[in-house]
Amino acid sequence: MPRRTELHDALAGLLEYPAEGHAERAAAHAATVVRHLPDAAADLADIVGAAAEGTLGECEEIYVRTFDGNAERALEVGWQVFGEQYERGAFLVELRGKMRAAALPETTELPDHLTNVLRLLARLPEADAKLLVDRAAGRSLARVIENTDETNPYRGVLLAVRRALDEMCPGASDARNAAAAAAGAAAGGIA
Repeated sequence: MPRRTELHDALAGLLEYPAEGHAERAAAHAATVVRHLPDAAADLADIVGAAAEGTLGECEEIYVRTFDGNAERALEVGWQVFGEQYERGAFLVELRGKMRAAALPETTELPDHLTNVLRLLARLPEADAKLLVDRAAGRSLARVIENTDETNPYRGVLLAVRRALDEMCPGASDARNAAAAAAGAAAGGIA
């Protein structure tokens, strides 16, 4: 499996809703990420620890409280960038088409969910992947990170995702962070 595919699939796996075997999968996904991004080891220690120490119910609660229970941390890339505007619908249709072309299966999540976007980024031609990072994924991720408390075990996963996206688009993280902050301020915190 190509490096980028293995890395992005593992990052997506860390951001999936916890299920039976969560602790083992979290450890395996984190090990894969660290093999490709050694600097992410410290970022991922908290999620691996939380998965190993918590019950499945506790892990589910953390996930819901982090992503599903808070619009500012929702993992739907299109929602973070476009809100409920028409452009999000067009973005969803575009992503669904690209997912089909890349032979990615449909999931219970919308096509713009970060887990789907990460898997798609790994399978797109490099120029298309960079465009998707610059156009939406990077901006969305910056907003979610900005609104995730430093004590939250998923913050490290989000930082590892940022490392992977920065690797695809070097030097773009600062511009994305500034754009996300400006968009959040202009929209009163929700775009």
